[in-house]
Amino acid sequence: MFVDTHIKYRPSTIDEFIFPDDRLRELITGYTERGLTRPLILYGSFGTGKSLLAELIPKAIDGDDVQVEKISFDDLNSSKEVHRHFERPKQFDVLFTSNDNLNYHIIEEMGFKERASGALRIMLEKYERTDLVIMTTNRLEVIDGGIQSRAHCAEVKPLRPDQFIDRAMDILRQEGRIAEPALVMKALEARYRREPDNRALYKVLDEMLIAA
Repeated sequence: MFVDTHIKYRPSTIDEFIFPDDRLRELITGYTERGLTRPLILYGSFGTGKSLLAELIPKAIDGDDVQVEKISFDDLNSSKEVHRHFERPKQFDVLFTSNDNLNYHIIEEMGFKERASGALRIMLEKYERTDLVIMTTNRLEVIDGGIQSRAHCAEVKPLRPDQFIDRAMDILRQEGRIAEPALVMKALEARYRREPDNRALYKVLDEMLIAA
């Protein structure tokens, strides 16, 4: 039996997301419960849950039906493209700035393009109170310094096996697999040493379920 546990047991709410440290949890709570609207940059290595976390934040604020614009950074090639995504007619702001709902934008694989960065800096400042812009990147250093200074920058680290073990045991139980926690931990630690990547930890479970 093959179960892609990374997909099947993907967290669907912020409460199901496992935070790798209290610092990240506290910052994200500032957005979901205390009204932060400053742009947010989530950075870290591959497979740590940055994109997932970016998707869960708007849902935690405005519910599952929230509308989110997902933007590939490759599409922001010029000031014109930045304005197309972020600039709205003045009438729109007059009508909707009193609305409690934010406008959400997620920019994946954020980097640096000189022609677009100036315009993006302006948009981030102009709409900070009405828009929440969340950017993800594997390399914080490639993002324009002016954009970084306008945002909260938060590292999303890979989960350690001891942080993942409870989720792992719960998944195995739901799949009808009885396993000793010590053996599961040993397998997770061995994979973590080779691949410090959340998806790699789920792959350990996939392999255990195939072998069952």
